[in-house]
Amino acid sequence: MNSAWSLAETAWSKKALLENLRLTGKEEAGDWEAEATVRITDNAAGDTVMNRTLYLNDKMLKHMVPGKYIDISVVPGREDFFGIVTDIATKVVPEKSGS
Repeated sequence: MNSAWSLAETAWSKKALLENLRLTGKEEAGDWEAEATVRITDNAAGDTVMNRTLYLNDKMLKHMVPGKYIDISVVPGREDFFGIVTDIATKVVPEKSGS
């Protein structure tokens, strides 16, 4: 199964605590390789801790602060595979002076 298809078609979104983020020192096409550890707390099932290596650009690195909650997508049954959810449709437009 294609990884992108898995996330797009079968994943559910959750809030997760970013417990750890470590840059590996590798870079590819301007993105930095990082190892991320996240924790999802579910009152019924307890905590689920997931680890993944992924690539992040500089903008994403600014938002990835250990100890903060982030949005992730997870494919049920594949807790080793998660994606970081971002709002790529958001565009900040500077205010015009005198408006």
